[in-house]
Amino acid sequence: MPLLSPIAIDANYDDNNIDNIDNNHIIPTNNDMIINNNNSDSGGDVNNDIINNKGDDDVAINNELKKNTLSLTHCLAMSISGIGPTCGLYFVVGQIAKVAGANVPFTLILATICCLSMASTISTFGNYIYSSASFYCYVSEGLGGTMGFITGWFMLVGYGILTVQTVIQFSSWTSDVFMNDLSADVPWVVFAAIVLVLIGSLAYIGINPALKISLVLVCCETVILLVLTVIIVAKGGAEGNYPLAFTPVGKYSGGFGGLSTGLVFSILVFVGFESAAILGAETKNPRRTIPQAVVGSVLITSTWMTWGMYAVIIAVGPSNAFTLYEINSPMHVFAKKYIGQWFAYLIDIAGISTTFNVCTVSFNNMYRILYSLGKADMHPSFNLLAKTSVRFKTPLASIIFFTIAQAVFVIIIAACFGLKTTGSWKAYGYLSYIGTLPLIFVFIFTNIAVIFYVKNKHPQDFHRFYHLALPIFSGLLFVIVLFGNFYPDYPTPPNSYWLIFLGVAMLAGIILALVLRSKKGMFENMLLMIQSGGEETNSEPKHVHIQ
Repeated sequence: MPLLSPIAIDANYDDNNIDNIDNNHIIPTNNDMIINNNNSDSGGDVNNDIINNKGDDDVAINNELKKNTLSLTHCLAMSISGIGPTCGLYFVVGQIAKVAGANVPFTLILATICCLSMASTISTFGNYIYSSASFYCYVSEGLGGTMGFITGWFMLVGYGILTVQTVIQFSSWTSDVFMNDLSADVPWVVFAAIVLVLIGSLAYIGINPALKISLVLVCCETVILLVLTVIIVAKGGAEGNYPLAFTPVGKYSGGFGGLSTGLVFSILVFVGFESAAILGAETKNPRRTIPQAVVGSVLITSTWMTWGMYAVIIAVGPSNAFTLYEINSPMHVFAKKYIGQWFAYLIDIAGISTTFNVCTVSFNNMYRILYSLGKADMHPSFNLLAKTSVRFKTPLASIIFFTIAQAVFVIIIAACFGLKTTGSWKAYGYLSYIGTLPLIFVFIFTNIAVIFYVKNKHPQDFHRFYHLALPIFSGLLFVIVLFGNFYPDYPTPPNSYWLIFLGVAMLAGIILALVLRSKKGMFENMLLMIQSGGEETNSEPKHVHIQ
C-alpha cells in the first residue's frame, strides 16, 4: 500500500468439540453459539442458519462469515490490491529517487528480500492458524494474551489510520483528474462519499465480487502502465537505458546512506501484502492458499514495480533522478511526452482505478478486524460488531459502523484542511507518515512470536532456518525500518505532533491490555471466541493456549 504523497475452528466445529476443550477454558454462555447447517449463498430458513441460545430464531443475522468462498485468485487479488503496485509508480517512486537516485530498482530488490522474510513468518503461522484476526491470533499463541491484545490494538490503530488515508488518496486524485482533464471543480469530499457507499455496498453483497472487480481493475491498469513503460524503455527514455539502476553503484547512485533510506521507503511500498492473512476464515484450504497468496503477491508486485520504477527513472533520465519528486503527476507527464495526450487520460483513469483498489482492500481489512473485535466478547456493545448478514454472511454491523466512522473522519478532515485538494493532500501526507508505524511493530512482534510458537507447540516441525534465523533476520530488518523513520532525519512539526497523537493512541492500548490482564480468563476467552470461527487442525479440535 503506497503511503507517501506526490504512500478459525471452522469446519467440524460442533457440540462434540466442546467436550474436547481444556477444562481451564471457559465457554461463555452469554454469547450466541453459531451452528451453520449449510453454506449456500442465500435463502433458506433463518432457523437453519443460526441457532441462538437466547431463543431468538427470527433474527436475520448471525455471527459467522461465509466459509470456503475464496480461492487463491481472490487472496492474491486482496494482497496485490492491498500493496497497490501501480500506486507506487504514481506516488512513491519520487520519494525513493530523492534519496537513492537512479538506483531505485535496486532498493526494490532489497525490499523484496525483506518482505519475503516476513511472508515466510506469515506462511508458517498460516500452516496452523487462520482467522480474520490473523496477527492477533498469531501473537497470542506465540507470546501470550497480553502481547496478542497489544498487537490487535496496534492493528486497529494502524489500519484505521491507513483506511482514512486511502479515502483521501482516492478522492483527492479523482478530484484533481476531474479538474485537470474535464475542468470540473468537484470537491474531494464528494468522491470520498461515493467510495464509502460504493465499497460498503459491495462488501455487504460479499467480498468475492469485490475482489473480482479489484482483480479486473488491477489487470486493466497494469496493461495501461505496461504499454507506457515498454515504450519508454524501447525509446531509451531521456538519456538512454541505464542497467546500473539494478545495482548499488553508478554515477547517479545515492550511496550507502541514500540506498538505506530508500530501502525504508521501498519496504513501506509493500505494506498490504499481508492482507490475505485476514481472509483465512473465508478461504478454501487456507493453510495452503494463504501462504501462497502472501508470498506470491510479494513476488508478482516486486517484479512489476522493479520494472515500472526502472522505466520511470529512464523516462526522467538517470541524471535527473534526484529531482523526480518535483514533477507533479509524473506518470501523466511521461505518458504525454512519450505517447500523447490521449494516453495521458488513460493514465489518469488508471490512477483512479489503483487508488480505488487500495481503498477496497483497506476497507475489507477493517471490516474483518472490527468483526473479530465483536467476536472477542469483550463487552455486549462490542459484540454487536460480530453480527453478520444471514443472506450473504458478510460482516454487516462492522460495515455500517465503519462507514459511519469514516464519514465522521472525512467531515473532520474537510473542516480542518478544506475542500480543495491542496489541503487534503497535506492531510494524506500526515496520515501516511504515522499510519505504517503501528504495523511495523505488528510485524516485529509476529516475527518474535513465530519462534516461540513453533518451538513450544509444534517442536516436531521446528526448523532452525525457517523458524529461528529467518524470523530474527526479518525482525531486525523491520527494527531498522522503524529506526529509519526517525534517523537521520528527526521528526519536526507538524509531523512530531502527529507522532505524539499516535503515541497516545498506542499507549492507550498498552494500558488497556495491562488492565484486562488482571481479569482472570479474559484473554483466554477472547482468543477462544475469535478462533471459534477460524481455526482448524488436522485431526483434532484446536486447544487454545495462552501463556
